[in-house]
Amino acid sequence: MTAPPTESGLASLRSRAEQALRSDRPREQVVRLLETLAARAPERSPEACFAHRHLAELHLESSPWQAALHLRRVLSVDADDDIAQALMGLCQAVQGNYRSAVAAYRRAVALSPSNPWYNHNLGHLLDVALESPQDALPYLRKAHKAQPAQEEVGASYAHCLGRVGAVEE
Repeated sequence: MTAPPTESGLASLRSRAEQALRSDRPREQVVRLLETLAARAPERSPEACFAHRHLAELHLESSPWQAALHLRRVLSVDADDDIAQALMGLCQAVQGNYRSAVAAYRRAVALSPSNPWYNHNLGHLLDVALESPQDALPYLRKAHKAQPAQEEVGASYAHCLGRVGAVEE
């Protein structure tokens, strides 16, 4: 039986993981450090949340289901974490769970109403995935106002405007 990790041991492990993330180390090395931290840190601790959030980010494209499991742990500790809510929205969208994605992005927008990317992603999902352009329009308008030079935001906004018949705008 191994002894529980000490605070200084966890702090050192987290520091090594942070350094690995900053220095662009090989993905496998970073994942290994984060998995070790997640396994050793007490459940719901800041170190565990840190590890699970970053593991979710690293697994999002290759395994969105696994990323969502990591995010569930983060959100069980802090449901008001707008970044984790937005990442959960992205995980759900990638898996084709559009209603769940919209719900997660709605929570993210409620927590951080001025974030143009949350507004854009929510609006785009409402418009394209849920066929609800009228509901999407305020979110896309807000995102475009905040990021008028961003082509992706402009394209989503223009698409939605066309769908609601506001071609002049």
